[in-house]
Amino acid sequence: MGQTIIYMRHAEYHRTMGSNSGTLTERGKEMALDMGLFMYSREFNPDVCIFSNAIRAKETKDLVLQAYQNKDDYDFSKLIQFEEKSINETWDLDPFVDVIALFPEAKCILIVGHNPAIGALAGMLTSTTSVFTPGSFIAVEYPSEITMETICNRHITKVLLEERALYF
Repeated sequence: MGQTIIYMRHAEYHRTMGSNSGTLTERGKEMALDMGLFMYSREFNPDVCIFSNAIRAKETKDLVLQAYQNKDDYDFSKLIQFEEKSINETWDLDPFVDVIALFPEAKCILIVGHNPAIGALAGMLTSTTSVFTPGSFIAVEYPSEITMETICNRHITKVLLEERALYF
């Protein structure tokens, strides 16, 4: 069974001491909410939301998911939310493959994580070299099981949408 995975970088945050302690800026909060509304309008309806243990990722997830609450055509009560420490600021794609494998029946998974992995993955799937700014996301359709061989293979995946967050 194929899956749609939305890889999202957390929104803009206040940099503080400790990699998990920064909270979203006002602009970051606005961007996360806007991206959630945009995802909803494009009918990306996650069954599962996987997010890192960093405060900025949790806040981003909460604001993105606000767009889905109280919608007649989306059953928010069935959404599985899963915190995963291993996707916090990693270069490695193994944690993404491992956590996606926990939900083989999910049709659409939203992952809220960090650079460098999220940006690198977006770059490999689109062959772009531009910066994957905070709040950006890429939605990818995988035709089969996601493995280390398929996660970043742009020849077998279909990029459904790439949305770069712009900050002015």
